[in-house]
Amino acid sequence: MESRTPSGRFSLISLLWPQLLLLLLFVALAWMADTGRPLPLIDAAPGWSDLLVLFALSELVVFAFQAMLWARRFNRLSHAVGALAEGVETEIPWQNRDDDFGRLAHNLTQLRTARRGTRAVIERSRETQIQLEQETTARRTAEDKNLLASTVYAHLDEGVLFCTINGVIEQVNPAFVRLLGYAAAQVEGKVSGEVLMPDNQALHQAIMSVLSRDGLWQGEAPLRRSDGSHLPSYLTCRAIRDEHGRYKHVMGVFQDLSEKQAARARLHELTHHDPLTGLINRASFLVTLREVLNAPRDSAQILLHIGLDRLKAVNDTLGHATGDQLLRQVANRLRGTIRSEDILARLAGDEFAILLPQVPNPEQAESIAKGLAEKLLNALRQPIHIEQGGYVLKVTASIGIALSPRAVSYTHLRAHETVLDLVCRLLLEK
Repeated sequence: MESRTPSGRFSLISLLWPQLLLLLLFVALAWMADTGRPLPLIDAAPGWSDLLVLFALSELVVFAFQAMLWARRFNRLSHAVGALAEGVETEIPWQNRDDDFGRLAHNLTQLRTARRGTRAVIERSRETQIQLEQETTARRTAEDKNLLASTVYAHLDEGVLFCTINGVIEQVNPAFVRLLGYAAAQVEGKVSGEVLMPDNQALHQAIMSVLSRDGLWQGEAPLRRSDGSHLPSYLTCRAIRDEHGRYKHVMGVFQDLSEKQAARARLHELTHHDPLTGLINRASFLVTLREVLNAPRDSAQILLHIGLDRLKAVNDTLGHATGDQLLRQVANRLRGTIRSEDILARLAGDEFAILLPQVPNPEQAESIAKGLAEKLLNALRQPIHIEQGGYVLKVTASIGIALSPRAVSYTHLRAHETVLDLVCRLLLEK
């Protein structure tokens, strides 16, 4: 030790004072031995050999005592340092002493306090790290969800648009652009009704009114394309609430109904029309006939039933393809002979019907029916050229005429039916 405080010198004196006392005792005994003075207890002067033995024994006793004392102190110190190293709370000895042991206890106390602080910092750091890891995981999960949502949003077949509650378009997806033809920059910032329903503001106002009340509107709505045409669509509009529960945005999703409407039209065509000639079929004609006959009227109606002759022979000898071409040309000739408001139908293989729903002058209905029948027969008598096979065919037909509100028969026609006979046959015949 280069420098010592008073407490350090005091500790050194406390360590050496037994040796000093023992040395003084040896000096006193040596003086008595040298002068021949007797020891008080044994009344004899000690010899030098006795003094050396006594001094050696005394040194051993003092050394053993000091060794035990210092072993105890080091044991307490080792226990305190070990507990401190392991983070176990224990009492630090010598805290009240004013010597080197007191300083050592003070330093150990400061070290324990520092370790507590370090442990608290480490614990807080660990908690912070766990919190950061949780936040990172949550952020990555949210980013993954946003990525999935944006991917679905970008690849939807349905058009999607987001608007303010006032209908101002904020964002559209690629399907919106593809279905309607607008670029996103063309519509964003504009009112949806002015872009998509400029000619149907009543529907747009009704949609916004229902959204503000119920938060949801669904139904079919024609949307205007960029080229001015209209896209038939099924539109679903849903209002989106903010954190205060107030409607803030509107999400619109629309599906293209063009294919469905086309399929519906094709189904209607197949259900109500003859696929070969394109004329309305028996079922559709009977519905029309019922409506005409049941409707209140001031005019007369004329019904003509046309039956082609020898169609079966054409099919058997020249083939069904030739028969089909013959039927198509017959239908075209019949269509070209009547007015646009008259109704022409194919009832069966070789049967056609023509309904004149309104004849303004009932007194002239008979002459009109005769004239139309002759006109039809003349048109059918003209040769029919069949491109496939190069055939030229002549067609004859039978025509039955019925008048409403009265029936007339004609002796020059091969078939004769009253209104009651023909209507009953058409309505009841399968």
